[in-house]
Amino acid sequence: MERIGDAGDAATRPAYDVIRQTCPPSSLARRAPLSPSPGTNPHVSQRHTSRFTTPPQLGAFLAHPDLERTTWCDQPDLQELHQTFIRPLSFSWTDGVWPVFSNSKLAGFADVLVPAWYTWYDRMPYDEAKDVEWKGKANQLYWRGTNTGGRSVGLEWMGWTRSRLVSKVNRLIEWRHEDRVLVATADNRTLSATLPSSALNAALADVAFAAPDQHGDADSLESQSTEPSFRFTDGGHYVPFEHNYLFKAVLDLDGTAYSGRFPTLMRSRSAVVKSRLFTEALDDTLIPWYHYVPLSVRYTELYHVLAYFFGLAAVPAALYKVAERGRTWATECARRDDALVYVYLLVLEWARLCADDRESDAWNLVL
Repeated sequence: MERIGDAGDAATRPAYDVIRQTCPPSSLARRAPLSPSPGTNPHVSQRHTSRFTTPPQLGAFLAHPDLERTTWCDQPDLQELHQTFIRPLSFSWTDGVWPVFSNSKLAGFADVLVPAWYTWYDRMPYDEAKDVEWKGKANQLYWRGTNTGGRSVGLEWMGWTRSRLVSKVNRLIEWRHEDRVLVATADNRTLSATLPSSALNAALADVAFAAPDQHGDADSLESQSTEPSFRFTDGGHYVPFEHNYLFKAVLDLDGTAYSGRFPTLMRSRSAVVKSRLFTEALDDTLIPWYHYVPLSVRYTELYHVLAYFFGLAAVPAALYKVAERGRTWATECARRDDALVYVYLLVLEWARLCADDRESDAWNLVL
């Protein structure tokens, strides 16, 4: 048996080539050619999304976010669109059969999920006294963070999820870029309008990096810090987390793996818009479009989502309901006690699997 110390080194083999070995041999990911320079020229399309999104003419809304995560093996373009596939910050592997307990995982991996330690120790506590009542929150989507999740080499950072998001929502006026937006009318008809991206961004979102990336080659990090469409706020200093509470919609994204801020955001009075590929332990209790607003990792539908909730014919009551249901989930399904019960059951099942008498009726009395 292979020793657990005989793990692969990320420097010796492209990450995507390793990760796609979890896919069936007939899958598009296994059959697609490897990008010679992943991330440097990210191309976003809907070519592989018909199974989980509405048709492009209807906004390409993420109708089945679970399928986006579980069918990544048939989305070979993701090798250019997610830091984990391009050059993850931390990555090692083994071909041996070993039990691995993880806080999150990609579909196809056999890790046993456990609730995140970051949440268990309440490293990002929610302070209700600093939260703002719904009517006092701004009608925009808010995000602050750093460009975490990958190691910056060359221009590979251009394909990372956070890079693409910040760049998309901070296009310069002089670029004269336009985006098509679906707009709902008072009589429930849907109209399409083409508007300047800079105007949409100013009206609908406040998204920026709080500080420059610190992980990677010096030249690559410098190219990030001078990217025209990257906005850095507050002089690159720490931004108080409670700034999230000033907005009706707050964004949550994959980083190195799972997002540590998600449970805290869900406890707030704001609605959470979440984009991710990683699966976590308590996901079975979480319902998209009910507890939170799902957003694809391609961000194709971003302006359609924001126009629905914040546009001229906005439906703020719908977003308020999402915020309230999300808060209920956080206080009834994602408590410390819920995590503890999950772990107790997991440990009992693990003990049964490891026991020589695992088929004994005695285990039925326990479980």
